[in-house]
Amino acid sequence: MGCPEEERSRREEVVAWWRQAVRDRRSADRIMETADYAHAAFLAEQAAQKSLKALLRVGHRNARTHELPELLQNIVRVLKLERSADLEAAAASLREHYTGARYPGVRSRMAPSDFYTKEMAQEALECCDKIMEFVRAQLAPTFPDIEQA
Repeated sequence: MGCPEEERSRREEVVAWWRQAVRDRRSADRIMETADYAHAAFLAEQAAQKSLKALLRVGHRNARTHELPELLQNIVRVLKLERSADLEAAAASLREHYTGARYPGVRSRMAPSDFYTKEMAQEALECCDKIMEFVRAQLAPTFPDIEQA
């Protein structure tokens, strides 16, 4: 383990990534109420991505990718965790919202705001929740106050 200052800095970084993930997830809920389903799906992807990056920091690693499946694979490898088909499916499902929810022509010729449905956004939020619950369970033993983040 590094010096106390490095450890404190790493812990602060983990908490900062987690706090932003929680904030993005809450924002997605608020945006769902406005029927902006594409934006809600994008924020679900972002919340999942940031939560995984928080967990990766526990293993003293920085993430240089936005690919959720790759982040999950790195976490399994670095933290020596078991693979989960359910989490891998959630990560793969959310991956398409990173660009698909923002740019016309990625998932449809229509603008994402015209293409996304409530059901699509709800599915993205459910996938996000699976990933965030996994991350929360991994962080809780080392970061017992993570729920207040």
